[in-house]
Amino acid sequence: PFALPTVVVGAAFIALFGVGGPLGSWGLTQSTTIIVLAHVYFNVAVVVRVVGARWGLLDDRPTMAARVLGANRWQSWKATTIPALRGVVVSAAAIVWLFCLTSFGVIVILGGPRRITIETEIYRLTTQELALDRALGWVLVQLAAVLVTLWIANRAVRPSQALTVRHADSFVNKGRVARTFDLVALLTISVVVVTPLIFVVERALRDDLLGVRTLGRAPGFGWRPIDSVKQSAQFAMWATAIALVLGVAIALARSRRWPGVGVLVPLSVLPIGISAVTLGFGFLIALDRPFDIRAHWQLVPIAQALVALPIVLRTLTPVFDGISLSTREAATMLGASPARVARHIDLAVARGAIATAAAFAMAISFGEFGATSFIARTDTPTMPIAIAKLLGRPGADNRAAAFGLSMLLIVIVGALIGAVSTRRASNETGL
Repeated sequence: PFALPTVVVGAAFIALFGVGGPLGSWGLTQSTTIIVLAHVYFNVAVVVRVVGARWGLLDDRPTMAARVLGANRWQSWKATTIPALRGVVVSAAAIVWLFCLTSFGVIVILGGPRRITIETEIYRLTTQELALDRALGWVLVQLAAVLVTLWIANRAVRPSQALTVRHADSFVNKGRVARTFDLVALLTISVVVVTPLIFVVERALRDDLLGVRTLGRAPGFGWRPIDSVKQSAQFAMWATAIALVLGVAIALARSRRWPGVGVLVPLSVLPIGISAVTLGFGFLIALDRPFDIRAHWQLVPIAQALVALPIVLRTLTPVFDGISLSTREAATMLGASPARVARHIDLAVARGAIATAAAFAMAISFGEFGATSFIARTDTPTMPIAIAKLLGRPGADNRAAAFGLSMLLIVIVGALIGAVSTRRASNETGL
């Protein structure tokens, strides 16, 4: 779910809980409950990744020792596992809080005009009232909250650092009850994750493929929904190229310990904590002098590249850092120029990571909504913006077209993430 665009998650919950959906009788449309459920759906993967990565490194021997000394499963888990994971759970909670605090697409799609958050207020003050000074005040409030949250997340995880060491001979022999619990949990999560997406596809294909047939019609905006696919693809290619150039350059400079890179890397990661709406607002107020270039289409892929850059760096940095300096020095002593060393050693070793980073960057670009909504031209919307506009306009054809675009976006993002997963699985199995 975390890889899905926020507007697709919003469309999925409309398909599930909205009028005509299987749970439409619950009356959750534009309620606080449906917004909370969507954020839970969107951020479960964050908790799994953050807590699961640390949990997988824990040494199992303290738990075994507690069981040998007479503790039952709950007592041993309470005495050994919970203290070891307390810090990382707090850190995961802070990260989820941060993502919910800076959420924009889910609020716009599911909340409607009655649900006002900091993000939607910044957008309204900027685009509707042109009150940039008031919007800037909310931006500063949000930045302060983001910095405090990042500080809490970083500080909370430190106490458990020394406990995250797994020995090679450490293992747990699970019983039948534990294996059954694992299987039930896996099936439940799979159903919860897949069900909203299934109903997006169902809503796109119902009524003789109405969601597909309406993609080629002009809904009164001056553009056809299918045109947004081409626009998103164009922006995604440019954004991916920009993010890769910046990411490779920063990761390479970091691995070679060039002076000044220590400051550049944290600055490059800031967009993952600062909201995309704040980034788009920054483009509006910073690029009007000395030349007003805010209407240029090139700003859209630049903004999307900055949003994707932290993920690109997260993918590339460990690979470049793992390249031995002695290998580069040996190539230099044999007469290779710095450019040749970079081409035949660094880029050759990191080829797979670069492809993975490119897939991530393209997926993020296709689904980016917050920053793009500030700077994209109204006559050339991207797929997420087109989905939001179609869902906000009455009419069965418009809603069907929104579900049709959402289905295409699910396929595109799913294919990109699937390619990354396949590459990782092949690398792990030696294929």
